[in-house]
Amino acid sequence: MDIMGKKVVHKHLGEGIISDYKVKNGVSYIVVDFSEDNHKEFLFPDIFKDFVKAKDEDFEEYAKELLEQKQKRDKEKEDAIKLQRKKEQKNLIRDEIIANKGRTPKRKNKINSTKKTSN
Repeated sequence: MDIMGKKVVHKHLGEGIISDYKVKNGVSYIVVDFSEDNHKEFLFPDIFKDFVKAKDEDFEEYAKELLEQKQKRDKEKEDAIKLQRKKEQKNLIRDEIIANKGRTPKRKNKINSTKKTSN
């Protein structure tokens, strides 16, 4: 969907028009013109979660769908990271057990030598 020129309403800034769409380092942004000298850049589609509503119903639905898809991807990434950390933690514990296998624990009390020293 072409989002350029779409009207939006921001909770605090009021009504504006999307004037630009860009991607920086894999992150999507929109630029909204609220007045001739008031341009703001927002994460897209994240801004539609709480702060911005589209005046056009079709565009609002489109933005919400994109937001849901992004949230699903973010959740999947987060779950994958948690699973990876869990695996790494198990591997560290396993490696520690293997490294310590066969070693006798250090004694707490020092054993005196049986050798006699000559004076």
